[in-house]
Amino acid sequence: MQLLSVLVNNGTEYFTADHIRHSINNGQITVIDHLPIDFYNLLLSELKTDKSANKSLTKLGLTKEQDRVEKFFDCNYSAFGGDADVTTCGKLGDREVVKCDKRDLCPHEGKLCRLPNQVTKREAQVARAITKALMDAEITSTLFISQNTLRNHKNNIEAKIGQTGKIAIAVWTKEVGLI
Repeated sequence: MQLLSVLVNNGTEYFTADHIRHSINNGQITVIDHLPIDFYNLLLSELKTDKSANKSLTKLGLTKEQDRVEKFFDCNYSAFGGDADVTTCGKLGDREVVKCDKRDLCPHEGKLCRLPNQVTKREAQVARAITKALMDAEITSTLFISQNTLRNHKNNIEAKIGQTGKIAIAVWTKEVGLI
């Protein structure tokens, strides 16, 4: 179980619940007011290498370093992912898919935050539509795409998730938190 990697291997997981930040380390859950400096610096280093995230943060009007790092955290590491955000070696873990109430509406989706399995923003929209059990005709009219484009998006999603069929896409979409 993934949760055990945080509790047993002494990595640290950071997450937000009800707008309150927490950390889990050595099996202890702690409410935190500010991101610890070591974690903050890891996030800052990651952010400095991500041009699209920086561009998105600038477009959001965030100019102060602390505001930029905290928004980067909120969009990429604030989910309870189960795997440590900081490993026992002090390395930053993988980005997480964070539940977001602006999903599909945010112009920075897939730029500031990462989408799972390298799906594009449009493929994520198709996957969400499939998960809502929309018929192909409804998807094409809602997303203003042709039947061929829809087929291409579905094929791309299937290749990226390693599974085929609408049910597999819907299950994957829910599992990774895209809906």
